[in-house]
Amino acid sequence: MQSNTWIALVLVLLMDPAQLAMAQNTIQIRIKNAYAVNLNLGFGSATRAGTDYVDGTLTRQSNGTWTGEVDARVIFDQEMKGLGMNCPKKTFIVTQRLAVVATTVPGFNTSSQSITYQNGSANGGFFALEVKPVAAPSIPPGPCLDMHEFPDPSNPNEVIPLLPLNDGRWTNPPTAGYVIGLPQRGVLLYVDGTVACDPTQAGRIACSAWTIRIERP
Repeated sequence: MQSNTWIALVLVLLMDPAQLAMAQNTIQIRIKNAYAVNLNLGFGSATRAGTDYVDGTLTRQSNGTWTGEVDARVIFDQEMKGLGMNCPKKTFIVTQRLAVVATTVPGFNTSSQSITYQNGSANGGFFALEVKPVAAPSIPPGPCLDMHEFPDPSNPNEVIPLLPLNDGRWTNPPTAGYVIGLPQRGVLLYVDGTVACDPTQAGRIACSAWTIRIERP
């Protein structure tokens, strides 16, 4: 254990100052949101259960903002009946490269987030993350796969669909921005039990739980 610590210390000392500064201005994020939604309105029903993943690196820019590109993946089973559509049960797997902008905020949203720390603490501040598509998703939208659309930066007359992330806080103003906590250094791991299953709600069962891993040099 002591030898490993010594090797790590030597590597830091040998690192070029510019490289060290660059490493200290990066944050690795890994976010997983597992959810289940079951709606039964009498004249129609819809069920969806799956997991959203976001994985990538944010870098501090010269103007003080944090931005980056991440890999996103959604995997879910969905079935819809009535409501003007008939979508038999099917498994969807969609991937996409996304751009992320991080905005500094005072803290977690206590009205919609319930945090349980597993390693470390959020003693390095808080970001609200907002995403936009960089490239088209691996699967195009369709009548049973609805997606948000964003203007294409390279062609204002075109749009780029955004893969169907479950939580609207990723994209919908004025609540845009899923809030994450940051460590000052090292690894922060916590669970956000946003919505616990509540079968007492008539015609509706919704669950949503997040696992967040943030690593900062």
